[in-house]
Amino acid sequence: MADPSGTAQTVGTESPLATADVRAGESVSACGGSAGGGTAEMARCVREARLWEGVLSRRLDHPRPDRDIFWFRPREASDVASRWWVRAVATLLLLSPLLALLPSAAAAQSDIDVRLTLRSCISERGWRTDVADCTAIVDVVRERMRVEGGSYEANIRALAPRLHNGCRVERTWLCELDVDCERPRGLTATWERERGALPSRRSACLATVAEVRAALAGASVCSDARHWGSDEDLRRRRLAGFRWVAAECVGALLNNFGRLYRRAER
Repeated sequence: MADPSGTAQTVGTESPLATADVRAGESVSACGGSAGGGTAEMARCVREARLWEGVLSRRLDHPRPDRDIFWFRPREASDVASRWWVRAVATLLLLSPLLALLPSAAAAQSDIDVRLTLRSCISERGWRTDVADCTAIVDVVRERMRVEGGSYEANIRALAPRLHNGCRVERTWLCELDVDCERPRGLTATWERERGALPSRRSACLATVAEVRAALAGASVCSDARHWGSDEDLRRRRLAGFRWVAAECVGALLNNFGRLYRRAER
């Protein structure tokens, strides 16, 4: 029997479509022949005839035998899954070099933040390690980031532009300080040798780097500071008409740390 879809059938083998057609015809004939069999028998025949008519209708619309009653081919599902899997693997392979760069980029940015903070710390407190000015400076930068936005690097550069932007300071060796605490070329003072009861400058530098890293990791001594300055800085600000509001800090500090400079009311 020929398939209505035009697909040739193997000789001697009935197609599912032909089987459905025959069963539908048999059900209809049976219903017609059992008219005297009672209402229940007639109803059963009608239900069976409608069932096979539905199967026939679906086969006519979708004659391919590899489709199920949901009109979806399992082989197609496998093909789609395979294609998506290949695409996912290819995407990961393409992005893997970039993904590998993310940790190194974060580490490089962290070193920049530590380097700039180290230079600000040594500039503000010298080689002293018995005061917590470094941690307080990180607090200032963090508070300014919270209030004004921007990155850590952008904010610490804005707080000390002469030091961090173009190195326009007298002690130019400050701009050569790095996280490895190698001796700056412009520094003529002793570097490795201890200074009496004081540690060497290299030891003080390494201790300062460790303090900066701890502060960047979350250590804090001033919760609401937004500026810092020496006593002389505060005196000049007051003469210029500004008012200083001290921040709440803990621990020994060499500099003054405050929330803001505000022009005094006249």
